[in-house]
Amino acid sequence: FVLLKKPDTLFTRLIDDFLLITTDKPVALQFLEVTSHGLPDFGITFKLDKTQTNFDARIGHTVIRGIQGPAFPYCGITINTHTLNLSRDPSRMLPYDIPDSLTVETSTTPGKTFRQKTLNSLRIQLHAMLLNTSINTYSTVLQNWYLSFHHAALRLHCYIRGLPPRLRISDSLVIRTVDDMVS
Repeated sequence: FVLLKKPDTLFTRLIDDFLLITTDKPVALQFLEVTSHGLPDFGITFKLDKTQTNFDARIGHTVIRGIQGPAFPYCGITINTHTLNLSRDPSRMLPYDIPDSLTVETSTTPGKTFRQKTLNSLRIQLHAMLLNTSINTYSTVLQNWYLSFHHAALRLHCYIRGLPPRLRISDSLVIRTVDDMVS
């Protein structure tokens, strides 16, 4: 992919999720065309039904509908295609999905496990790229802080509700944990 080495093009991947950012639409279309055939030498296939673009495209008989609006989703974040600000993807933090994503430990030390899991969850949410004002506007950083704490609070609530009554966590531990989250 010699075209991917152009100065106005960035290609990256996270495990099996590829991302191409370019201002050159023919480069993007050629990338879609080539990747639609997969990379059989490496055992890689691409699913066009999972492919997302910020413009409409046709590859063979498949029509790819472009994302409407500037928020382009990628691996739990959204990239604003106008400003390149990075935000948490709110659609990945829906309250009704949280209980299914939690593993509630009923070990001999449920309070300690609760505290560790809650703080670790927040640490993961507060990724440096989301809080960096040289990448994002100040208002985007504030929104990212808010969404991270909101999601952590929802997870904390769901975790407590998921514990059996015999393993109820003390109110003082919950307050200390919230205080540590803020700190």
